[in-house]
Amino acid sequence: MNDMSSHKDEYLDRKIKKRWSLSKQSIKSRILDSLSSLKMKTESMNRIHTPTAPLDPNIIEGYALNDPEVLSVELRNAHTVMSLCRLKLLQYHHILEKVVPPNDAQAQQALTGIHELSSLLNTKKTTNTGINIDPAYEAGERLDSSTPHRTKPNSPINENELTRKPSVDMTVFKHVAIPISENLKAYLRGKTKIEDRRVQIWSKAAIGQYLWSHILNGSLEVVNNGFYQNGNVSISGMTFDYFSGPGYIQTTLPQNVRYLILVLNGRTSEHSLKALEWLEYLYRLQALRKLAVILLGNEGCEDDWIVKHLKSKGGIIDVLFIVYDSPLVDDEEVFQWPLGVATWLPNETEESLNKYINILSRSFLTLSPAGKNPECYRLYEAISLGSVPVVVMEPPQGRCVNPPLRLLFRYNAPIIKLSSWDEAIRLLAKTNLDLPITSVELLAWYASFKKQIATALINKIEHKFFNPF
Repeated sequence: MNDMSSHKDEYLDRKIKKRWSLSKQSIKSRILDSLSSLKMKTESMNRIHTPTAPLDPNIIEGYALNDPEVLSVELRNAHTVMSLCRLKLLQYHHILEKVVPPNDAQAQQALTGIHELSSLLNTKKTTNTGINIDPAYEAGERLDSSTPHRTKPNSPINENELTRKPSVDMTVFKHVAIPISENLKAYLRGKTKIEDRRVQIWSKAAIGQYLWSHILNGSLEVVNNGFYQNGNVSISGMTFDYFSGPGYIQTTLPQNVRYLILVLNGRTSEHSLKALEWLEYLYRLQALRKLAVILLGNEGCEDDWIVKHLKSKGGIIDVLFIVYDSPLVDDEEVFQWPLGVATWLPNETEESLNKYINILSRSFLTLSPAGKNPECYRLYEAISLGSVPVVVMEPPQGRCVNPPLRLLFRYNAPIIKLSSWDEAIRLLAKTNLDLPITSVELLAWYASFKKQIATALINKIEHKFFNPF
């Protein structure tokens, strides 16, 4: 029984080994067949695709790298993509600039960056070889070699120019689904040029508040008890952003300002030194393109320190407005500016201020003797309250031109001019005083005067900043 069992086990063992041997041979054979077949296919493919001649590295997929037709197609495709990207960026800029706060320096810098990128994507703008393009001169605008804004006086001036050609073709609008304003379309056609007509006003003198509140009639937001004073007003297609207060110094104001009106105090030598610091700092602002300065000048009209900063002298100031009868006024580059009412109140209480206002309001005449200069705050304060000023036409001090009060009389100011104070005494002694104008008419004249000054300012800024030719 045991022998039969043993033979059976041996038989099964031989059978299993035989089958395993056949299986191994079969697997090995199949692997070898597969490898052989793969080798044959590989050799066949190599025979078919291996060229008899060496490959030309300048030919890719059957096309020559320098084939004009291929290059033309690739350029058209690249231009289309760049044009669409530029269009999108301009649209985003057009939308965002309406809602971005003017005092948000980082957001304003981002807007400038968007505009710079759009300039880089201008597919039809060409530049001369070797020109170092200032990124501040974005949107295809030209750098006028006669306007060395970032060059200090007596320094070498970069004579290179950036040329501007028409923007992308309007066919790109066929691929754009979102609506586009007509002005933006015109800009992209190259038929018209949209300027960023946003002008900042940095006020570092009290006459800045007279400019803002009385001439431009701008609103004013006072923050932190006057530490920051901000405003915004749109006039004649231009937007003016006002910055004032001790919280604003050179480095806390928007560094990407392009169009600027800077209000400075140059009444004394100490004030002039501080004003110079501001002017010197502006040469660092790479984005700055146009600058107007409104200067509270010296009462003796000794303001020669600012001359070297005028554009005609190689400086940064495109147009200067100066208080008092300065000999610098030429009505071309330098214009006279009114002193206006006092907007600062040193040692003034609310009670004394109200008393002063009531006295002027109830007075038909206001005597205004000249101090260092015949033009004083009292003249404008009396007029603004309906009281006719009385002045003696005395020769001015220093370098001021004679006769004085040139600006006021140019606008036919209803001021009583006398040759001496003895004549004033005789005038006041009269029982029946014949006034040249009524209080109502005087107030109307003053309102008209301020409006004309505002119009003149706007026209000068328009001409000097945006239409220089």
